[in-house]
Amino acid sequence: MISVPSTVLVIDSHPLMREALCFAIADEPHWKAGMQADNVSQALKLAAVVIPDIILLALNHSDQNDMKDLATLRKSLPATPILALTSDETTGQERAALEHGAQAVVKKSAPRSELLNALNRLKLDQPAWHLSN
Repeated sequence: MISVPSTVLVIDSHPLMREALCFAIADEPHWKAGMQADNVSQALKLAAVVIPDIILLALNHSDQNDMKDLATLRKSLPATPILALTSDETTGQERAALEHGAQAVVKKSAPRSELLNALNRLKLDQPAWHLSN
């Protein structure tokens, strides 16, 4: 049986981080991270053409716009799971991300294996949770 790779839409304002995340994901045969956006507006335009299986949104340090972005994504793509990447420096960001629409949260300092584990759990439709080092 041939399995079609799941598509991940990576949203990060930093081009280098976006590309690194895409490489980390695309290295797995059952994942495809070909969709990239530097903001939610651009991501929604891409998702209007091809709906991703999962959205990976990198959050900034303590920007309230991140929570608005999560809420916008949740409202616009209610059936698409969202994985939020958070910085270690921001207290409460993990909980806020889950409250604003993310189904899972992984810290940016986590190893690649935790990112892939989170994607796999979301693909299997697991409930909201977070990973921390």
